[in-house]
Amino acid sequence: MIYTENTIFLTKIQESELIANWQESYNPKYCEDLLLAFKPLVLNVVKKYKYYGISHEDLIQEAWLGICMALERYDSSREVRFSSYAKWWINAYCQDYVMRNWSIVRVGTTRIHKKLFFQLRYQKNKLENGNDTYFSIKTATVIAKKLQTTTPEVLFMNDRLMQKDKYLDQKINNNFETTFIDMLMDEDSSIENILINRQRQNAYAAMQQKFYKFLEAKELDILIKHRIQTPAQTLEEISLHYGITKEKIRQIEKRALRKLQKALMKYGIRTLEDC
Repeated sequence: MIYTENTIFLTKIQESELIANWQESYNPKYCEDLLLAFKPLVLNVVKKYKYYGISHEDLIQEAWLGICMALERYDSSREVRFSSYAKWWINAYCQDYVMRNWSIVRVGTTRIHKKLFFQLRYQKNKLENGNDTYFSIKTATVIAKKLQTTTPEVLFMNDRLMQKDKYLDQKINNNFETTFIDMLMDEDSSIENILINRQRQNAYAAMQQKFYKFLEAKELDILIKHRIQTPAQTLEEISLHYGITKEKIRQIEKRALRKLQKALMKYGIRTLEDC
């Protein structure tokens, strides 16, 4: 066993003995020696994930968890060096941590999403000669075939990787004080529109109460379905309800409107829009 500053280098026999002793007794001394011995492996694996914007210290903590899991599950009878086995666990823990923390919105949940997340950028740069802004369908198809997935999945992950999280109070750029939250539109109707629609509905209701005697039951029903109720039905939907053609429904509606207009003129209302 060779000691250097904060590191221990083990032979294969020493490694097997330490792991066996740890798995039998769970003595912290054995675990400490093993962790010190494989510290260079941990740092080397973590180095691969430094470009994902994740805290280096947090990744190292995840890597230690991975190597602890490897120690717990390692089977020395398989004649595989512990470093080869532990490397898989360290990568697995680091990759899961990166995918959980790269974005507030979960990037993906399947094995294919994980593979695309960590390999897409490399494959794209390799095929497009480092051009990160251009991504053709042809390139996406080649990558999909290589990674054994579909082209839509590749395009989806590419769009996801190109769009980083933005905060609502973040400025849209350095030249303006406007933030993203300032650009959001309220999809609800304004108070003015709500009042206008309410007045219009009241007018229609009054018209229905007052002038129903001028219309036949079918004419009134078609007029309400197509022009008054919300959401309005299409002529085709009404035609299916009555079992007649759409053109016939249009003619009935037109006849009903003429009757109403004639009746309204007696009250000084020239058009239906004046209601």
